Amino acid sequence: MGVIPPSGYTIQVAYSEGGTAGGMREVKATCPAGTIAIGGGHRLFIGGTQIADGTLKVQWASPDDSLSAYEVHAYHAPVSSGWHLEATAICLNALKKGLAHAKYDR
Repeated sequence: MGVIPPSGYTIQVAYSEGGTAGGMREVKATCPAGTIAIGGGHRLFIGGTQIADGTLKVQWASPDDSLSAYEVHAYHAPVSSGWHLEATAICLNALKKGLAHAKYDR
């Protein structure tokens, strides 16, 4: 059995711009008002199909400084069929069980 998420969580998904050119792409999945990003993830799509072949070079993948979103910065080489990133934020009610905003250095 997998991890049981806390009650009241939501999942937010966002997509980067797509295209065939290689380079850095950024995407940010933003949490609804009153919630904070407690984690998240990312996926690579090439030609509309999810790919997990180790070719994506992730520079940054983490909740942003304000904890309002999950942010992904990643590089991929050019591909003829186009590529884009998906970011997923796991968001939780910021007032639940005494959660507080904590600023941290990266």
